[in-house]
Amino acid sequence: HDYPASPYYDEAQFRRGELLFAFNMGQEAAEAYGAVVVRGPASSYYEKSLYKHGWALYKANHLDAALQSFMVMLDAKLGEGQPPLDEGEEELVADVLRVSSLSLTQLGGVGALERHLDRSGPRPYEHRLYTDLAGLYQTQERIEDAAKTYRAFVERHPNHPQAPVVAAQVIATYQQGGVFTAQELDAKKLYVKHYAPDSPYWAANPTAESAGVFEQVSVYLDELGRYAHAKAQKNGNAEDFAEGEHWYRRFLSAFPKAADAPAKHFLLAELLFDAGTFDKAADEYLKVAYDYPANEHSQEAAYASLLAFQRQTAQAPTDAQSQWRQLGLDATARFTAAYPDDPRTPTVLARAAEDLWALKQAEDAERTAKTLVEQHGTADPALRRSAWTVLGHVQFEGARYSEAEQSYQQALNLLRAGDTGAPALRERLAAAIYQQGETANNAGDLRTAEQHFGRVGNAAPGSDIATTAHFDRATALLSLEDWPAAITSLKDFRRAYPGHVLSREVPIKLALALQKTGAVSEAASELARWSKQAEDA
Repeated sequence: HDYPASPYYDEAQFRRGELLFAFNMGQEAAEAYGAVVVRGPASSYYEKSLYKHGWALYKANHLDAALQSFMVMLDAKLGEGQPPLDEGEEELVADVLRVSSLSLTQLGGVGALERHLDRSGPRPYEHRLYTDLAGLYQTQERIEDAAKTYRAFVERHPNHPQAPVVAAQVIATYQQGGVFTAQELDAKKLYVKHYAPDSPYWAANPTAESAGVFEQVSVYLDELGRYAHAKAQKNGNAEDFAEGEHWYRRFLSAFPKAADAPAKHFLLAELLFDAGTFDKAADEYLKVAYDYPANEHSQEAAYASLLAFQRQTAQAPTDAQSQWRQLGLDATARFTAAYPDDPRTPTVLARAAEDLWALKQAEDAERTAKTLVEQHGTADPALRRSAWTVLGHVQFEGARYSEAEQSYQQALNLLRAGDTGAPALRERLAAAIYQQGETANNAGDLRTAEQHFGRVGNAAPGSDIATTAHFDRATALLSLEDWPAAITSLKDFRRAYPGHVLSREVPIKLALALQKTGAVSEAASELARWSKQAEDA
C-alpha cells in the first residue's frame, strides 16, 4: 500500500492473494486479487488475478460476485472477436465454466443464470454456460434439473446455431433417466417444433448443416405418431387418434419425398380407419396406392381403400350411400385393373358386380362379372356363381334370353348340395326359357315357341312358370294343328294340375283336337264335362 506506483505492486498483491487463498482467507484473498484486477489487462498479472479473484469470492461464499468475475474472464476468452483458444486456454475456460456452474447450482440453477444474463446482457458463449451447468447436474444424477437447463437454452434461443444440439441433449438426458416418458415426448415435440424443415431456424441459419437434424426430426415424428397411434388403439381415445393424425401428417408435410413416406402415409390411413373416419381413411389409402411410385404398401393400401369405402357406405345416411358406393366401385375398378393376380380380386369383382347391378349400371355390372368368369376360372365356385347370376340378370333385362339361360345354367352348375339359392335360380332359368318361347310365339314361329315352352318344365318342375309354359305349349300345338301332340299335352296338363284354374279350359281345347282326329265320342265327353262348369247355361 505504501508504493502503489511500484512496478512490483501487481506481483506483490498477487502473491499476497495466493498466500491468503492458501490459508482459506477467501475474502481477504479476493481483495488482494481485486487490487490487481482493477488495473486492467495492462497488468501482466491481470488474467491470473481475475481467475483467482473469482475463486476467492467463491471460497468466501460470495457466489453472485464470483459469477460476475468469472463472466469477465469468459468475456476475455470467448467474447466476440477473440482468437481461437489453445489447449492451455481451453483447460482454463473449462475450469471457469465448472466453477461458474457450481456457483449457479447454489444460487438456484438455470433461473439464476438467466437473471444474471438479463442484468448483464447476452453473451456469445451462453450455450456453454447452459450446457456446462446441465452437465454438472447430470454428474450429480439430477436428471430433471439437467433437462430443464438444456431446455431453457432452447426456449431462450431457439434459432441459435447450437440450439439443435442442445435440444437433442434434452431428449438424451431423459433417455438417460429412463423414467421420464412424458417429458421425453415433450422434448421431442419441442425439437420437431423448432427444427423441422419449415421452421424459422433454417431461415436464421441458412448455411447450417441440416442432414443430421432432419434425420432426427424424421425419427421423432415417426415415434410421436406411433406412440399416439398405439395409445389410441389401446384406449380408443379420440384425442389420441387426433394427435397421431397430427404427427403423421406433420411428417408427410415435412418430408414428402422421403423414402419411407409411403409407409408413414399407410400408417396414417390405418390410424384413420381405426378411428372410424372411413371416408378420410379411404382417401389416404388411395394416395398410398396410386400417388406414389410402386411401393411395399401399394397393393395392400389399394385393397384397404375398398374396405374403407364399404364401411363408410354402411354408416353413411341413406341418401348418401349411393354416392359412397359409387366411389367404392371406382376404387374397385382401379384395384382389379392394377392387381388382377391378387388372390382377393375375384371376391372384389363378385361384390362389385352385385353392387353395380343393384345400382342399375348394367353395362358395368356385365363387364365386371365377365372379367371374373373369364379371367378367374379357378376362383371359388360361390364367387363364380354370383358373377354368372349377375350376367343372367343383365342379359334377361336386356331381352337377351338365350344368353341369360346359359348364364343361369352356369350358375346352377356351380351350386353346392343344399344351397338355398337353388329354387330362385331355377325360376330365373325357367323364365329365360319361357321368354324365348314368348318371343318366338309373338313372331309367329309357333314350332320354336312350343319347343321352348316344353323345356321350361325340365328347368323348374312344379313352378308356376312351368305350369303356364305347359299350357302355352299345348295352345301352340293346337295352333300348329298338331292334334296328337296337342291331345297328349292337354291330358298331361290336366293330370299334373287337376285343380289349376287353367285346367277349366282343357275340355273345350281337348274336344277340338279330338274331333280333328275323329275321336268324336271322346270329344263329346269332353264337351259334356266342359258344359258342367261353363258359366253360361
